[in-house]
Amino acid sequence: MLTKEKTPKLNLMIKELSDKLDMRAPIVFLSGQSKMFNAFATSLLKSCSLMCLGEELINEFTDDELRGIIAHEL
Repeated sequence: MLTKEKTPKLNLMIKELSDKLDMRAPIVFLSGQSKMFNAFATSLLKSCSLMCLGEELINEFTDDELRGIIAHEL
């Protein structure tokens, strides 16, 4: 289960990385439906993008690893 303390960190990571790339932060969804490690992003326009992160990623990976995954998806 996603802990409440991880959510603010996750949002901050996404905001910081988006700012570095000079892009709007995506709308982020968390998926708890699967036990697989998964992340994906989609967008029709640069101004409106979506990212989905599996809950297992957030629970099992370190902050540095998550940062790398988020950067890849951005």
